[in-house]
Amino acid sequence: MDAFPVFSFKDARDMRIGLMGGTFDPIHMGHLYAARQALLGAGLHRVVLLPSGVPPHKMTGANAPAGDRLAMTALAVRGQPGLAVSDYEIAGGARYTADTLDGIRRLCGSGCSLSFILGADSLLDLRRWYRPDRLLSLADIVAVYRPGYEVCALRAEVEYLRANFGARIALIMNGGVDISSSCIRERTGRGLPLEGLVPDAVAAYIREKGLYGYKQDS
Repeated sequence: MDAFPVFSFKDARDMRIGLMGGTFDPIHMGHLYAARQALLGAGLHRVVLLPSGVPPHKMTGANAPAGDRLAMTALAVRGQPGLAVSDYEIAGGARYTADTLDGIRRLCGSGCSLSFILGADSLLDLRRWYRPDRLLSLADIVAVYRPGYEVCALRAEVEYLRANFGARIALIMNGGVDISSSCIRERTGRGLPLEGLVPDAVAAYIREKGLYGYKQDS
């Protein structure tokens, strides 16, 4: 990954950092839209995307190797002001979000403000994650709305987490982009175009590496 510099949390003291995790298998325009909305809506200095190694809830692994998912994420944020990528989770293997936040807090120090960015679907399930109390004590939550979720249910969950965990949550309702990584993988395997779904550099990388069943025309 020499061609793709990764973000150093040791240099993030006195910064407001947003952390956005995921398999990014592959990263797509929906991810980038959510990252930009969080960056602007929560007044963050930087949003750092954290491709996962092997997430505890997906122990069968990802479809693309970790190195490729990291490379695609780095390509996607290149030239995007305020966005960066980190190999923190990939380098450390499988870990829970609470563990990730604890480790990053130790790296950037007490002067760094951490926010954890997630989508509406994840917010509704957050109370069932590993050590939600620990997670919510280490970082603010920035939840970005995704199409298809009831606003009333989201607001009710925000109130529950605030009342029961003392959570600090910002709910950003600036729409969303209804794209899924599974749809992109399926389209790739069928040889369908990816324009408008992923950055051009990511589409080119998928073709070059033959990811997700892509076969070069002979």
